Amino acid sequence: MACYPRGAGPNSQDLVGNDEVAGWIRLHTNRFAGLAEVDLDRPMEAVRELRRRVRDDAFVGLRVVPWLWNAPPTDRRCYPLFAECVELGVPFCTQAGHTGPLRPSETGRPIPYMDQAVLDFPELVIVCGHVGYPWTEEMVAVARSTGISTPTPRPTPPHGCPKNSSGS
Repeated sequence: MACYPRGAGPNSQDLVGNDEVAGWIRLHTNRFAGLAEVDLDRPMEAVRELRRRVRDDAFVGLRVVPWLWNAPPTDRRCYPLFAECVELGVPFCTQAGHTGPLRPSETGRPIPYMDQAVLDFPELVIVCGHVGYPWTEEMVAVARSTGISTPTPRPTPPHGCPKNSSGS
């Protein structure tokens, strides 16, 4: 479960906050795990927030969505966070590929962004969602050469919906 501090999204967007997610995790420790979201426009505060959430609230990683910030993973604001992820032993989770919403997709390109981040931070564990579509071949090439994790989607039944117990 990923979140942003209230009012801390780009352009002060009001998104679900880390505090709210920490509360859900406390209520359902066996069901939820949190991914910290931080304000890239406040780099030192972002590092402290990541550290606090992992140490105090048992968050399991950091998530930054490039298109939301219009910033690829090579953006200078990400690098202190990458170093902190390595120190804390948690992954950097991101979206690779096009955005879906009406935002520029360029920041989600695997090459030149993801591969450069891996070269600069070889100890960083990176998890890329959406396998880079429509640049899937780029994502596969980067993953093969660098060890980036690209979660494999579960097979979808024909027509996209499982049959109910009555077989209809």
